[in-house]
Amino acid sequence: MTALATSLQTYFTTFARTQRDLSANTISSYRDTWRMLLKHLSTTLGTPVDALDLEDLTAANVTAFLEHLQRARQQRKEDP
Repeated sequence: MTALATSLQTYFTTFARTQRDLSANTISSYRDTWRMLLKHLSTTLGTPVDALDLEDLTAANVTAFLEHLQRARQQRKEDP
């Protein structure tokens, strides 16, 4: 398991609920956002999701993901 996978698993199974006391809805939103980010990184980097690691979380890659979301949502607004 990569360091990224281990960190995400620890965050969602331990830290988010017990230490931060986040609601189930907040945890679900975080989980869904991470899923979208990992899928985007996998597609753009050509790396399987289970092989993504912390070094793939660069500022440039996260910015590209956010721009991708913005373009997709703007396109949905423009489509009838």
